[in-house]
Amino acid sequence: MSDDIAAPRLPARPRIGYVGWGQETATVHALLHGLQPELAAQARVFAPGPDAAAAPRQVLPTVEALFAEAELIFVEPPLQRMEHHLPVMRLAVSDRHVLVLLGHGWSLDAVLRHLHERKVMRCVVTTTGGTHSTMAFCPSPHMERAEVDVFKALFGGMERLLVLDDEHQFEVVLGLSAVAPAAFYTILESLADGAVAAGLTRATALEFLAAVLRGASDAVLQGEAHPGVLRDQALEMDVAAAGLLELESAGVRGLMMRVVREVMRHARRGAENTNPETG
Repeated sequence: MSDDIAAPRLPARPRIGYVGWGQETATVHALLHGLQPELAAQARVFAPGPDAAAAPRQVLPTVEALFAEAELIFVEPPLQRMEHHLPVMRLAVSDRHVLVLLGHGWSLDAVLRHLHERKVMRCVVTTTGGTHSTMAFCPSPHMERAEVDVFKALFGGMERLLVLDDEHQFEVVLGLSAVAPAAFYTILESLADGAVAAGLTRATALEFLAAVLRGASDAVLQGEAHPGVLRDQALEMDVAAAGLLELESAGVRGLMMRVVREVMRHARRGAENTNPETG
């Protein structure tokens, strides 16, 4: 796109808006915490019906009013409730807007069939408690790199930001965000149960194992080595090898891979039922 016909870009300090704000979920809380504080405080909301009373920000009466006052607009699930607002959004959205679809819901392709060549992205926020939040997002082809950089800069409060290459990658991350915390907590609890059976108190077992898990995560995130190399380094003692033998004999590696496969199958079935009809 040449500079003389370039569409308006997302400003460095855009006004924030939300469509469909309900109760303040963990995702919304993480978004507010990750945003620059002054931007979060000035956010505007369109919350239809009973949701308006629950919205913790200034509520605007119509979608048109929200789009007139904000450039960066988040849309919350359940998106089915927003489907009848799509015709109004199609008229209200312009090249100065970026629309962010949160979590599960419509694909970019389905939304762009309604909103045409607009700037849309899908975004998932995963929080594991406290301030440890990770955001992954997939921008549509109509967004410029400079606008992606502006979006990333707004969320300095996030622990980690991941830009995904395409929507297939986004769907995989979305599935992992749903199952990985539950899987990690299950493994943590199971190891603690074994430690309790061996004579350790539950509180001590959980504290120790959580610290070990955090250290293992930090080692991977800091790029110290591939997880396989780190695992081999952890097998210096024969007792560790004996324990790992039980894991491998039980097929835990294959089980975890099948868990991800099943999550993706379920996610695909859900996507078929949530994308709006095109016409």
